[in-house]
Amino acid sequence: MKYSVLISDKRDPHVRAVLQHIESYPETNYLFIDTKEALNFNIHFSFLKGSTWRGTFCGIDISQIHSIWYRRPERPKSDHLPFSEELQKLCESEMNATLQDFYRISDCKILSHPDSIRVASHKLLQLKVAARVGMNVPKTFLSNDVDSISENIVHDQYYCIKSLSDFYTMVGDDEYGFYSAKVLGHNLLERREDFRILPVYMQEYVEKRYEWRITVVGDKIFPCRLDSQSVQGAQDDWRLVDFTLVPHDLLEIPEELKEKIKAYLVCMNLKFGAFDFIESSNGTFTFLECNPNGQWMWIEVATGVSISKAIADFLFSE
Repeated sequence: MKYSVLISDKRDPHVRAVLQHIESYPETNYLFIDTKEALNFNIHFSFLKGSTWRGTFCGIDISQIHSIWYRRPERPKSDHLPFSEELQKLCESEMNATLQDFYRISDCKILSHPDSIRVASHKLLQLKVAARVGMNVPKTFLSNDVDSISENIVHDQYYCIKSLSDFYTMVGDDEYGFYSAKVLGHNLLERREDFRILPVYMQEYVEKRYEWRITVVGDKIFPCRLDSQSVQGAQDDWRLVDFTLVPHDLLEIPEELKEKIKAYLVCMNLKFGAFDFIESSNGTFTFLECNPNGQWMWIEVATGVSISKAIADFLFSE
């Protein structure tokens, strides 16, 4: 018997969507684990001779693990343990380290490997790799140097201010994040002294005809065009409006772009990628970023395309 291990929050709708296809793979069982509960797991690994780790993970022989979906792991929680706060933190740290090693000693396919996800999440590196494989990338600055900003910013040109990190915070029951903002160069220069506080991530604004979310699972590519410019309030960042208001269309993309996307994933050692592109009025595709562990459920809801089936195929098929 072979098993697929699915690692995410139990409330994650992405995992539930994939599990709807499990009956199509009668030779595969699955284990859905929420790593917040890891301090309740039963784990035994041994390294006795040779070069192979043996043992069990949650009652499963690790040699029977066929695949792992590293979807949305969270740090183990220890607040149920009758220990001091310091010992609870130690328990969390040790169990988290155990899990991180488990992903790395398992001889199976992983969507995607945690080491690759961590590296590929860095946005400056993403731009470097995208340019290396031949994608068009916008002129980009990261700076807290007021003199350099003054030299490079053009008064009458627009720029897009972005978050380099995945910042969000909770205030009461409300969640706040850092969304993209279109700003005129003149306004940036007026406030350039504020840039001394920390490096600001900005890109030359690329005029949009359409936006694209191109999701890749293994060797399957799912291009979706978003007509964000037709919806009031979505022109600069479509995430600011209800996604159901934005027209989504499944359309083909140029073969040349497909090959560049594949080359990017090879460079980053990824089996999954959620790419964001802008299509200009002349048909040029400009790379913005690639989330190595991004959301895709809304694409499936909006268009009916079965990205979940592609993930199930990757995880549960030979």
